[in-house]
Amino acid sequence: MKNKKMISIGMFFVVFFCSTIFSFAETRTLLTKNGGEVNLFEKTEKIEKTVKKIDGTAQQTVTSNLSLEQKKIADNKLIADNSNIITCSDLGEDAYNIINTDFLLKPSDVSEHFINNRLQGTALEGLGGAFKRAEEKYGVNALFLVSLAMHESNVGRSRIARDKNNLFGFQAYDRSPYSSAGRFMSREACIDHVAGYISRNYLSPSGKYFHGYSIESMNVCYATDKNWSQGIKARLNQLLLTY
Repeated sequence: MKNKKMISIGMFFVVFFCSTIFSFAETRTLLTKNGGEVNLFEKTEKIEKTVKKIDGTAQQTVTSNLSLEQKKIADNKLIADNSNIITCSDLGEDAYNIINTDFLLKPSDVSEHFINNRLQGTALEGLGGAFKRAEEKYGVNALFLVSLAMHESNVGRSRIARDKNNLFGFQAYDRSPYSSAGRFMSREACIDHVAGYISRNYLSPSGKYFHGYSIESMNVCYATDKNWSQGIKARLNQLLLTY
């Protein structure tokens, strides 16, 4: 028993040291089952078997964001291995895109000027301030909001955007997209309203459409197109990689 304690203490320091040394590496998510709750862990790409716990108050995840099949795989592995760690690879290739991250709630760390620079010459030009104010007011990542507006409004050129100041296809249901789409007094008012709606309904655990904090999680209820999240990511890359 004494040797086991020494090994456990030694492993703790190894994990802490290695996690610190390789903190620059690309991160992936891991799950651990502890007292019936699922907590988010971080893993470095270069040390595949080393994990570092993240304080649950800093980052969150929810079990409902895993499919029933993945939950079954996870539970079976915990029992079979007598282990409390489940890696993404245990859940299948798609788990990297299914397990939550808190991206949509992270501050964008870009300025109003940056956004205006990226939107210069488009139909969304000059809206950087509105996107940043929405981020500060509701906590929704400004770059995500810009990417969403670009994707849903064809960079401000769609008929709904032109006629109704609706940059997000808000309430534009598949059966009658134009007639059902909401109308706003201004594009700035639209950004404010939709950011608040997303914050309350998609990014709050009590929200009726909440499935997590990642773009993939929001895809579940926001769009019928299963590839919607990839379209948003493409717009996001366009914003960042062409600067």
